[in-house]
Amino acid sequence: MDPIFQTAIERLASLIEEARSRGADEASSAALATATADARPSVRMVGVERISSSGLVLFANTETGKGQQMQMNPRASLCFYWRVLQYEVIVEGEVGLLSEAESDAEWNKLPRETSLGHWASDQIKESAEPAALKQNVETYRAQFDWDRVPRAPSWRAFEIRPDRISFWPTGWQRLRVREHYLKSATGSWVLAKDNP
Repeated sequence: MDPIFQTAIERLASLIEEARSRGADEASSAALATATADARPSVRMVGVERISSSGLVLFANTETGKGQQMQMNPRASLCFYWRVLQYEVIVEGEVGLLSEAESDAEWNKLPRETSLGHWASDQIKESAEPAALKQNVETYRAQFDWDRVPRAPSWRAFEIRPDRISFWPTGWQRLRVREHYLKSATGSWVLAKDNP
């Protein structure tokens, strides 16, 4: 691993842990920006499941919304923001769809309620009442009893493989230096800094 990229990844992981230790809710959540094949953008909050040695792993339904967009236009951006730290981190990069086996391995790490929620949401139209979604959760809870919840077929793990990671202080009128870890055309990483 490129040492500059390793520094950036470790720094991001450290900020997530610091935010969590200081009581930030959902410290590993980020705004995910994707776009359709014709460049129509959309953004939503997602949970980042894991930071790997090559990128950031998250789950998406391959048949709807962000899952389809990440396949049609495989570039994305994540923005983490922690008010408690007065800090944000922006990650930009290519998107890779992980294999079935890798997706299974990541799925097995999810909390049981999250897995049940994914199964339930697969069977509900966007216009359905919240009560219908809750009923679906209960249906799958009974179906799987206390067995391990298998991966819902349409859900896969994606990995955002960065080519840019920017660290932005947000407090004190943003008067601190911003740092950008950038992947060059040769594949090596460099660190650039700029003033607010």
